Amino acid sequence: MAEKRKSMSHRFRHFHAQVSEVRACATARQPVTLDDCRDAAGQVDYWAYAQGQGLYWLYRLAGHQIDHRDPTTDFSITEFLTSLERLNRVGAPYQRLGTWLLAVCLWTSFYESAFWFVVYWVLWFYDLLAAVVFLFPITVILRHRIDPSVDLGFNSARNVTQADLAPEGKRRSSHDANEPLSTRRKAKLVSDLWETWRTRMGYLVHRELNDRTEVLEKFRNAVTWCHPYATLYVIGVLTAYVVVCLFGSVRFIVKYLAMCVGVEMFIFLPLRVRYP
Repeated sequence: MAEKRKSMSHRFRHFHAQVSEVRACATARQPVTLDDCRDAAGQVDYWAYAQGQGLYWLYRLAGHQIDHRDPTTDFSITEFLTSLERLNRVGAPYQRLGTWLLAVCLWTSFYESAFWFVVYWVLWFYDLLAAVVFLFPITVILRHRIDPSVDLGFNSARNVTQADLAPEGKRRSSHDANEPLSTRRKAKLVSDLWETWRTRMGYLVHRELNDRTEVLEKFRNAVTWCHPYATLYVIGVLTAYVVVCLFGSVRFIVKYLAMCVGVEMFIFLPLRVRYP
């Protein structure tokens, strides 16, 4: 019976590692009309009408991506460890890249660092640095398409099964009268911190962790051509950025970046805070 429970627990942990967390959707919203925004005097509150229309289209187009669960949902340490394992497997290629960049920046190999030092400043001088940055993921995607057996770290992230989590040790009671007073105070502090994390912060951190992991998984799926049309769409977008960086004026690029920053600050950021 114990072996059966252990096998079932392992299967459920593997299931949670492969399937994204299900989010609670809101009830369908009805479109707002001008009559809904009239006051007692018959005047129309156009600002309330605009807000209602904005919320209606927001929930209609992106309602499935908004988590409507209670932020005070109890935190599960098992699910959190599963998400960490999932992030560790998906992030393996980026860990390789980060390790290599750190070695180059620290001049671990003088000739290799000197080579990339010259390449970097040549690209900077000819205004090709931004284009090369967007061209790099296109190269990775096409390289994987030409030779899927090349070891870029994306294939291993899909096939590794999750290891069994270490069994939790027996907890000791923090109310043992034989323990010193200082030890009992520390145990109470740890218990209070855990309760705060479990009921207030843990769920929010877990949700953000899952969101970041999903972004990395989407790029992994693009590299491995899980959905060819989606991968071609990504290549098309990146190619457009490369063309803009090569032939667009500096003024246009600066205005575009400023527009992205403005939209993020004044539109997307308030929506993320109010409707997480």
